[in-house]
Amino acid sequence: MNRKQELNKKLAKWAGFTPVYGGLYYENSPNFTESLDVCFKWLVPKVIDELADIDISTSTEAYYKLFEMWLEQAENGILNAITLCLVIEKLINNKK
Repeated sequence: MNRKQELNKKLAKWAGFTPVYGGLYYENSPNFTESLDVCFKWLVPKVIDELADIDISTSTEAYYKLFEMWLEQAENGILNAITLCLVIEKLINNKK
């Protein structure tokens, strides 16, 4: 399993998709690392809620924090789905 597949699996689990085949895949799980639309539909709302809960900030402040982290990780100023997924993964890992 390559890095993108591992990341998609981790994000699918975190987003609440149902595991199948012993957790190898997640039922109806989208490809998060390839689509910003998918990220903003399934991942961003959940991460915004969690960021707001961590330090009792508003949703707007949480969006600013997420976007700031995303911009810091962007290579050559390019904002893409894989970069956003990596930022979200980092937030998930830091929460544990």
